[in-house]
Amino acid sequence: MEVEKILEHVREIAKDLPRFSDGRINYTGCKEAAVISIFIKYDDKLLLLKRSDNVGTYKGKWSTVTGYLDKIEPPLKKALEEIREEIGIADTEFLEIIAGEPFDIVDESIGKIWFTCPFLAILKELPEITIEGEHTEYRWINPDELREYDLALDIDKAYEACATAGRE
Repeated sequence: MEVEKILEHVREIAKDLPRFSDGRINYTGCKEAAVISIFIKYDDKLLLLKRSDNVGTYKGKWSTVTGYLDKIEPPLKKALEEIREEIGIADTEFLEIIAGEPFDIVDESIGKIWFTCPFLAILKELPEITIEGEHTEYRWINPDELREYDLALDIDKAYEACATAGRE
């Protein structure tokens, strides 16, 4: 999906939603939210992060670097910002970043549709990971081990969207 079509969809989702004082979209209590999910890869390993009790959803679940698309800006820009904030890695440390095809994840248990823009960020070297308050720990795993973890909703599907895009 082209960036402009993604932004059109985010505008549509957010058109009637309130804004925070700094202008960001406030998705609190809404039915649909636009998010990014970024997989960090080095060699044949993926970085998994365990969500802390400081996050709103999926506490204690394993996930990736994630964030709300809470501004009308290219998803890649937001992805790089979230990577810096959540694990302390600069965009200069990546060989490439692959955008997967966006898709909806429906979580009936909380009545939410997550419009998900997935990315796969491939590192040049193994970095030092610095986690902040959104996570309690991290692990490097083989991609085929994803389903062995107590994952946040459908992140394995997000990874597949990126892995497929990287083969095209």
